[in-house]
Amino acid sequence: MNSGEFCWIHHGVSMLCACLLKAGHKVKLSDLRKHTNWMDYIKDLQDMVPDWVCISASYLDTQAAKKAAMLAKANFPSCKTVVGGLSPTLDTKIWEEDKNIDHIIKHEGEVSLVKLVNGTLSERVIIGEKPDLNELPYAARDIWEYPYELGCTMSPGGKTPMVTMISARGCPFSCTYCQPAESMVFGKGTRFRSVDHVIGELKELHEKYHFKAITWWDDTFTISKVWLKEFCEKYKVEGFDAEMVVCNRSDIICRDEETVRMLAEIGVKWFIIGFETGTDRLLQFLKKGTSVEKNLQAAKICKKYGIKIFGTFMLGLPTETNEDALHTYQMIRNINPDHKMIFYFTPIPGTEIF
Repeated sequence: MNSGEFCWIHHGVSMLCACLLKAGHKVKLSDLRKHTNWMDYIKDLQDMVPDWVCISASYLDTQAAKKAAMLAKANFPSCKTVVGGLSPTLDTKIWEEDKNIDHIIKHEGEVSLVKLVNGTLSERVIIGEKPDLNELPYAARDIWEYPYELGCTMSPGGKTPMVTMISARGCPFSCTYCQPAESMVFGKGTRFRSVDHVIGELKELHEKYHFKAITWWDDTFTISKVWLKEFCEKYKVEGFDAEMVVCNRSDIICRDEETVRMLAEIGVKWFIIGFETGTDRLLQFLKKGTSVEKNLQAAKICKKYGIKIFGTFMLGLPTETNEDALHTYQMIRNINPDHKMIFYFTPIPGTEIF
């Protein structure tokens, strides 16, 4: 299986580029994940001769993003640098202090970045205008070396070609390792693209790439049963037969078994489920909204409908004891996921747990 970390596209960057292209600008991408050293990035800049260098920075990308801006200014002093994403939204001050940054866009950037490049915005710190998701163009996938994503699989043994999709933004839940940081970026609650907008993108992708698998990157694909029901109906009418991987939650699975059946019928083969930890005390500490009992029950429901479990788990949570860790290990054994990933907890600024 190819490594997804180096193969999957970044949907945020793809949407920003799609909006700039729609506005008539030329766009080129420098994908730092593919570079062996900073000279590769400098060569990209020299090939592009950029007027604007726009950098997306998550929390863990902060230092690399700062260096990218510094090198852009060092090699092309007249270019304008813009940074956006999670890091500048949550920790604006460290970017305001950086002399290599000309503009900072907080929150969502599609509308405001185009206005900035067009010259109708000029502030250094810009509060990003919230876009109507159904007015946005489809993600610009051709700016990437897209065969990498097509040949990648999220699930072990998954089919290719595979495409990734996002149908909504934001999360209504209160998990302390994510919130309120995510709501600071997208606003509270969840905003959905219309089913027709999503189906339209899938039709275009299928015509172009003949995909056999879809991985959905929505935080929780199953939040709205009304949206899902309409999607399943229209998905079947179009005759898609791809196998799908979606993110789900134990509490939703236990509360709505009918939705599990409905998704299994249209080709969902895997649920990615954040079971997190094996004690109710720590689940409550995380404000996860579930319990060990629900985690185990959700696993049984998945197996009932033939949906494989991609389980994710955390170790190293604040206040975790050796006994807690052993309970997590025992829960993993009891769930017996078809695939598992165990993470060591990393606190993110802007979250309650931080």
